[in-house]
Formats: sequence, C-alpha cells, structure tokens
Amino acid sequence: MKKRGGNPEPPALPLPLFGGILRKNDEVFSMQPRFRTLKTTIRTRLQEPGWDDFAKELDEVPARELVGPLFSCLPLGGEATDRAASALGKAVSRMADEHIEEARNVVRRLMWHMNEESGNIGWGIPEAFAEILAQHRRLGDE
Repeated sequence: MKKRGGNPEPPALPLPLFGGILRKNDEVFSMQPRFRTLKTTIRTRLQEPGWDDFAKELDEVPARELVGPLFSCLPLGGEATDRAASALGKAVSRMADEHIEEARNVVRRLMWHMNEESGNIGWGIPEAFAEILAQHRRLGDE
C-alpha cells in the first residue's frame, strides 16, 4: 500500500506482547501493551499448560493494566476461571500496595457484579473476590 507522495508504507512489525523494546531502522521505541493484545494473550494462555511460567510474566505488567483483561476471563469456566481469579487476586494485591483506593474500587466493582440488580451473571466473581481478600490482608480486614 502506498502513502500519498508515492512512498510505500513500511512493513508491519510484530509487537512485543508485554511491552519492551521495538527496533526499526536503528531507532528504538518503547512499547506498551494494548488492551486487546493483552486480553487475547491472557485468555489464550489461561487455557494452556505452563501457566505458572506465564503467571510470573504477569508480575512485570502494571496491575492496573491487568484488571480489565483478567476480569473478562472470569466467565471462561473451569481451570481458566481459577487461574484468572488467582492472577486477579495477585494483581489487585500489588495494586493495593501502591494505591489502596484503586484496589478498593476493584473490590466494589466485584461486589456490584455479585448484586442481582447489576444484571450480571457473576460467573467467577466469588472466586476472584476470595482471592483478592486472601492475598491482601488489609483489604480482607476491611
């Protein structure tokens, strides 16, 4: 495909999954993960063997960026739900260490999803709620 002026566009480069460095024509760019890429990667890896190694990789991603993708994986069912709940508990625990109010908002969101008035089914919500409260003492005490 050509841009205006007749110069062809550079070929698309594969992007790193969890941020990192991208080199293009000897220039270095810092990459941040995109929500959809992160969500798709997490959803796929939740259902594959070797989860423990991948769970360690998630520790390098900022907790705030993990909440949405992990939350969307809770209704998958079975072992994927358990893994998503565990990873969400760990991420929110890390978040609480840095910004307790943001972690409280995640807990409030879970409580709302468990409420019948929210209109949500709530699959995986109790597991995630339990993991968060078990992994962070202060949130559990509140």
